[in-house]
Amino acid sequence: MTALVPIHRADREPLLDVLRALALCVVLADNVMTTFSGSSFLPRTSSDYIHNEGLSGMLFRLLVGLRSMTVMSFLFGVGFSIQLTRAKEREVTAMYLRRLAIMFAFGVCHVLLVWWGDILWIYALTGLVLLPCRRAGTRTLIGVGLALAILPRVIVSIPAIETALVPDKAIMQQTRESMLAAIHGSDHAQMFAAHLRTLFYIHVRALPWFLPWLAGRYVLGFAAGRQRIFQKNGANHLQLFRKLTVAGFLIALIGAAIRIAVVGRELGPTRKVVVRLVDDTSVVASVALGISLVVLLMQNSRWRRWLSVLIPIGQTPLTTYLSQSIMATFLFYGWGLGLAHHVQGPKAGLIGLAVFAVQVTMATLWLRRYELGPMEWVWRTLAYGKRQPMRRRSSEVVLV
Repeated sequence: MTALVPIHRADREPLLDVLRALALCVVLADNVMTTFSGSSFLPRTSSDYIHNEGLSGMLFRLLVGLRSMTVMSFLFGVGFSIQLTRAKEREVTAMYLRRLAIMFAFGVCHVLLVWWGDILWIYALTGLVLLPCRRAGTRTLIGVGLALAILPRVIVSIPAIETALVPDKAIMQQTRESMLAAIHGSDHAQMFAAHLRTLFYIHVRALPWFLPWLAGRYVLGFAAGRQRIFQKNGANHLQLFRKLTVAGFLIALIGAAIRIAVVGRELGPTRKVVVRLVDDTSVVASVALGISLVVLLMQNSRWRRWLSVLIPIGQTPLTTYLSQSIMATFLFYGWGLGLAHHVQGPKAGLIGLAVFAVQVTMATLWLRRYELGPMEWVWRTLAYGKRQPMRRRSSEVVLV
């Protein structure tokens, strides 16, 4: 192992950047359809309520819900495993802890200044679980990772546990109403108070099950990264990815069929637990299917060229994520254009995709002259304790 130094853009794995970019695209579509547009806070009887029992709600649960977060946390684990292969253990531990601390600080600032739904501070807390994983065997990591990725939400669906962890329905109703009023309004004090209230009841109260749920995805990513299955765009492990494609498709298909079969039915406590088990197993399977399909597509030169357009987003994930919140709150909140008054759900998702297309263009133009995204540069500079190079060398600059 060598001393820990910043990785150069030329040494990055294109496949991982493509996967990260696709996840950020789904993150934006998810957040716009649910929270930025206020669709998650509408009355459950509203036709625009995103979690409804109709076709739009079903498609959202089967294709979007929880998928992007699963991919992003999985890739976090992959990234840490790559760091470990590049540097001395003691050195990488100190660097890793500094990076987590800075990420936590970014997340807190994001919550206080822009949006309650920030995930960075939770990612930073969950990231601590990877430190003891370094000495575990791969099979152990996979077993523990799968258990943590699937079981926490299943356990919470047990009535006695759900009563203890999930806020009272009346409190949640008041929280949704105050958040929706803040989105539609332009009072910054009201918005700040609503953000903190929503943060507490949706994120903080969920930490007992949410942290291990995320940790399972981190651990699976760590195991995958340690086996180096994504090196050379995954070309050395195509048989594995073909098997994951088939298995992921079959499990996701069975899960979708069961979910569709119970739509509109009143389920007893036991069946609710079983359906939750099916749901969370299907999430992991569908993500494995999606990742495997991208790997297989990257083996084709034409698809690789098309997907490579997304690489600049994958190289600037922090800047992309934070700027998504700024642009989306401006578009949908009352202090900006106020689109939440008129557009919710899937229609809002189309606006999210348009915003993402703008981000792809901006990231591409930026990286033609700069080595790092703006927030990536801040993060790296703080982590290494010295100013990092920002501009690309003149010989590397790509002229527009």
